[in-house]
Amino acid sequence: MINDKALKALAQIPAKIEAYAEISCLAKERKYGEALSKLKASEISEDTKAWLQKALESGSDYVIARTFETIDSRVAQALCLNCWRQ
Repeated sequence: MINDKALKALAQIPAKIEAYAEISCLAKERKYGEALSKLKASEISEDTKAWLQKALESGSDYVIARTFETIDSRVAQALCLNCWRQ
């Protein structure tokens, strides 16, 4: 049986994914300042937020692109049931 803490975490997933997608789109458009502002106001976990903040504050197109590509691939894999089975 799922406890209340787990249910609360599950309920927050859509908002976190939506916030991440918006931040990722801004970063891909090289709107790093806007992405950083959205990130700071988001409900994304603190460890992920710190990682993304460090990348965005670097101002390096390469670092930022690689950071978002890493997270994008992890999110995509999490949403792919067949990927888990392999």
